[in-house]
Amino acid sequence: MRRLGAPSETGAADDKTATRDQGVKFAECMRENGVPDLPDPNASGDFEYGVSVTPEVWQKAVALRTA
Repeated sequence: MRRLGAPSETGAADDKTATRDQGVKFAECMRENGVPDLPDPNASGDFEYGVSVTPEVWQKAVALRTA
């Protein structure tokens, strides 16, 4: 029986999938906008990446993503 307020296993898995999906979309956009080697996030939705572009290129790509 599930406790009130406790996430179900399915709910937690759905949240994890949604977080990773958002990360994949972010990575795709960043690759299209000047950060060609940004990988997709890992299964946990985390990025394992050392920035290989200048701060200016990174900021421009992030700005385009949020525009």
